[in-house]
This record gives sequence, structure tokens and C-alpha cells, in this order.
Amino acid sequence: MAVSKRKCYEDLYDQITAAIEGEFFLEAASLEYAIMEDRTTQALAWARESVVDKNGRRIARPRLELKINTLKAQLVSNPELMRAMRGPSILDAAHAWRRRRNSIAHALAGCVKPWSALKGDARSLAEDGLAVVRDLSSAGMRLRKRGRRRGHSK
Repeated sequence: MAVSKRKCYEDLYDQITAAIEGEFFLEAASLEYAIMEDRTTQALAWARESVVDKNGRRIARPRLELKINTLKAQLVSNPELMRAMRGPSILDAAHAWRRRRNSIAHALAGCVKPWSALKGDARSLAEDGLAVVRDLSSAGMRLRKRGRRRGHSK
């Protein structure tokens, strides 16, 4: 039996909250990253935008960074996207969060700092990430509703 996207996301938000409360900050960040991937993919689909390489070829599975950059670049020329995102701040927050996440992950993997030194940063990342994914999800819903009003069926 398939689970509705709404129910799935409610469950994911509950898991993220429980992970933060249990001090499993990297688990929370991993779930948040997955949601950001999905929400940016959906935003691109609803905005009828594609991520392309420097030769103009569509990239089938772009990284989160490329999706964020593509959405941000389209804000000027796509008024529906601009209204749904309410300006660039949501995308700026997602980009900054992604960079923080990568920094923490590389510091851990490269043994630059011990976990004890990164735990506070990881907590902040997880807590901030929850706000970012909620904002991206809300923007995606606004974009979806606008698309439906225009008669787009995706």
C-alpha cells in the first residue's frame, strides 16, 4: 500500500524531531538533506525548469547545489517561482545549510575535529535544517497550487 506524500513527510518530520531530541543530529541532517533533494526536484518540475550543463544539455540527476542554483537563477525570469519562493531567501538558506552540512561531514571524515568539537555545530545544523525543509516544502506547495490553477497537471 502506497503512503501519501503528505503522510510520508509528516512521518519524516516526526523522525527528524525525535532524532534531534535524541541527539542523533547527523541522522536528522541526512533526512533533511533527502527532503531538500525531493523538494527542489519537485519545485523544478512544477516551475517547468531543468538543470542543464554548460553545453545546454539536461542533467538527469543533478546535485542539490545545482538544483538550488538553477532555481535561484530562474527567480528573475519566472514570476510564479519568485512568488512561490517569496524571493531568494529560502534558496539562500538551503544553500548555506548545504554548505554547513558538507563542512561538518568533511571535518568528521577527515578527522579534522573530534565529534565532541562538532556536536554543537551538528545540533545547530539539524535544528536549522528542519526550518529550511519546512520553508522549502511550503514554497513547493505554493508553486504546485499555482500550477494547478494554470491547468498544469504535474
